[in-house]
Amino acid sequence: MIIRHFEVSAYGGFQLAYYTSELSSCFEIGKECDVFHDEAELLDKIQYYLSHPQERREIAAAGQQRVHSEHLYSHRIKQLVELLHKAGVLPKKVVGEAPLSAVPRIHVKGVSDEPLAVNLPPGS
Repeated sequence: MIIRHFEVSAYGGFQLAYYTSELSSCFEIGKECDVFHDEAELLDKIQYYLSHPQERREIAAAGQQRVHSEHLYSHRIKQLVELLHKAGVLPKKVVGEAPLSAVPRIHVKGVSDEPLAVNLPPGS
C-alpha cells in the first residue's frame, strides 16, 4: 500500500486502483474505492464509472469518510503511543503534556475537524 491510496480518498477523490490485499484491509472495495485486476477490467470500470457519476461520487465520499475516521496520521500516532504504553516503553503520562483540546485547530471549509496531518516524504 502507498500513501497515495489514503491521499486520494482524504481529499474526496474517487479511487480506482490495482487490487492489493492491503487495500482491501483498509477500504471496503466497491463501497469506499474500487479495484481492477488487469487492463481489460480497468478499461471496463473506467467506462462504467464515467457513465455513473453519482455512484462514483458516493464511493468517493464514503472513502473520504473512512480515511477521516480511521486513517489519518493522528490515528497512527495514537495507535503507536498506545502500543508503546502497553509495552512499558512510555510512561502513562508525559510531564507537561498539553491536552488535545489545547492544540490550536486550523479550520478549512469542507475538511474534517481532525488535527492537521502533515505528509512527510519517504524516509523522513
